[in-house]
Amino acid sequence: MKRFFALLTFALCVATAGYAQVEPLNYIEAELSDTPDTGFVYQLPYSIGTKATAVKISHIEAQHLPDNLVNFRAYEFRFKEHTDICAARSGKVILVDWPKVQIQHSDGTIAEYNALERYTICVEVGDEVKSGDKIGESSHSLFSDYEHVVTFELYHRMRNTNLNGVRGRVQVLNHYLDPLFKSQKGVKPLRDMKRYKAKKVK
Repeated sequence: MKRFFALLTFALCVATAGYAQVEPLNYIEAELSDTPDTGFVYQLPYSIGTKATAVKISHIEAQHLPDNLVNFRAYEFRFKEHTDICAARSGKVILVDWPKVQIQHSDGTIAEYNALERYTICVEVGDEVKSGDKIGESSHSLFSDYEHVVTFELYHRMRNTNLNGVRGRVQVLNHYLDPLFKSQKGVKPLRDMKRYKAKKVK
């Protein structure tokens, strides 16, 4: 009997220890939005004056991601050295889950900053950030062998109106957008494999 209680106590201790190590997801449900501001000008997501090579990422390159969608698209910004990553637009932090941070803007669009260096993320869920505020630092790529990158996605969330009564259909869809960025080359969508210098957006 003593042996039984000893084993039971040990099992409870192990279970409790394992439970204590589980960290809850730091997340606030993003709002739905049908009217994103597609003409908004974003600041490049790194320090003013810094240069990076913009690499377009499509759903083909992102097939290994768990939330992959057919219309997925993003930019991977590649730096020559460790670099501060900054908010491209003012908004509210809705997710902090290493290695990514999500910020929702006033028009409902969401910017996701991925591949951030662990322990450098300096924002928390609920924080209001301004364009240019530091949110973390660059780290290893999710898509290549590059060591100093950040992946930037922009999308808005809409209810799926094409369910047609089919079970298993996703209720809410992410619709990815091509943001307009300000750089030394003006205000325009970025071209693949071109270098861009971050300029302040007034």
